[in-house]
Amino acid sequence: MSGMLTKVVADLEDLAVIRRSVTAIEIKFSDIVTRVADAEKRIEYLESSERALSANPPVTKRDLEKIFERLEDLENRSRRNNLRIIGVPEYEEGRDMVKFLHELFPSLLDITGHKLEIERAYRVPAWRSGEGDRLRPILARFLRSFDKDLVLCQARSKGRLSWKNHNIFFFPNFANSTREKHDRFKECKKVLHQQRLKDTVPVLFRIHFHQSDHQSKSSNSILNIDCKTTTQVEVPFQINCRNTSCVSDLQLDFKFLNTLLVVDQASFIVHVTLLNKGDDLFNTSVVLSTLLIITLNVQDH
Repeated sequence: MSGMLTKVVADLEDLAVIRRSVTAIEIKFSDIVTRVADAEKRIEYLESSERALSANPPVTKRDLEKIFERLEDLENRSRRNNLRIIGVPEYEEGRDMVKFLHELFPSLLDITGHKLEIERAYRVPAWRSGEGDRLRPILARFLRSFDKDLVLCQARSKGRLSWKNHNIFFFPNFANSTREKHDRFKECKKVLHQQRLKDTVPVLFRIHFHQSDHQSKSSNSILNIDCKTTTQVEVPFQINCRNTSCVSDLQLDFKFLNTLLVVDQASFIVHVTLLNKGDDLFNTSVVLSTLLIITLNVQDH
């Protein structure tokens, strides 16, 4: 009898242990359920926020690209008076870089009759370990962008430049991102050079056609109401350089014979003004193409 009681007591103790274990598991399971519910709420909030952002994004990728382009343009504008000179031997400038450049430009580029005004000039800071290291470029900032353009135009018109047995090169001082774009374009330029194609830069301009006030009694010039009175096209544009100045604006007169207008005169003149807003359009040419956008009607009276 006592043995059976002992066994029952042992079984009851084991059952108590199992019950405590089950209770602990229930507590942990309840905690897991609570955490899962909290996670579901957070996921639902994130999903709803993502849907709201997708429906009405604060800034799109294109907006970021535009912002970067504007920042790049602002940086390039701040550097528009700067000139980058490569190839000048080290220490040739002495202690006064500005004075050295004032003497170098006239002798190397034959710039006479115009005084260049340089605000400051210095070599790009870089560590040099020996005489065989690459020459550090010189950065010069002019008071006016016209002076910088003049130096660039004269350098290009001279072609290959040499000073004290060193080749000298002149470049605009663009932003690093712009220079990287130019470097990526070099392979394309090589292909264009192999195909003997010249670089061109598109320029937008508009032509206005006006009817003459003087008209014949037996004829009248009528514009077609179904056609445009103005047209806008793209043409390549070139900067022309002279000995003392660079011309960035070009005015052209075009004569159209027996087209567009029927009055007493056999021809008429359309005056076209092209305004160049670029800085680096060397070795380009102007090409104009027009379409017949005005039709004629002669009426007898």
